[in-house]
Amino acid sequence: MPETLAVEYDYGVDDYVAYSLHFMRTNPRYRRQRFLSRVAMPIALTAIGLLMLYVSNAESYVPLVYFLMVAAYTAYVWLWYYQVSKRNLAAMVSAGRNRALFGRTRIELRPDSLWRSSPMSEGWVRWQGIESVERTADHVFIAIGVSAAYVVPRRAFADGAAFEAFIARATELWRAAQAA
Repeated sequence: MPETLAVEYDYGVDDYVAYSLHFMRTNPRYRRQRFLSRVAMPIALTAIGLLMLYVSNAESYVPLVYFLMVAAYTAYVWLWYYQVSKRNLAAMVSAGRNRALFGRTRIELRPDSLWRSSPMSEGWVRWQGIESVERTADHVFIAIGVSAAYVVPRRAFADGAAFEAFIARATELWRAAQAA
């Protein structure tokens, strides 16, 4: 394997949003929040509705309307939350020019550091400073902080084998630095 492994690609809003959603799915704080909003809240609201039904007049439509509202809330949280989050994140980041963030990007995995360069910026991070190397089916995320990462999409590689080799090398360099 070569000393330096490099990849060049166009980094865009979709890649930024992919990492943000990944972070929301995997971060313990967001996972706890998701449990509360997707599981605990619907159960609590249903229990309140059952109590309302128990103490109210059986001919009242209030419990039925209440249960329909709980069902709508639950459907929103389970079905549309990520779509709404995705749209909002894309709109938020698209509001500015972000020339130093988006555009043609080059990532180099060097033995001592990870380099990122673009027409508007350049920088590096020693492997000891990398928080984690994570992957999804379509991206590898090389986290440089709790909520910041270099995002490399699968589409940047000629084939799946090159994508896997890049992930393996990044993971190898990161693990070696963590063990040192």
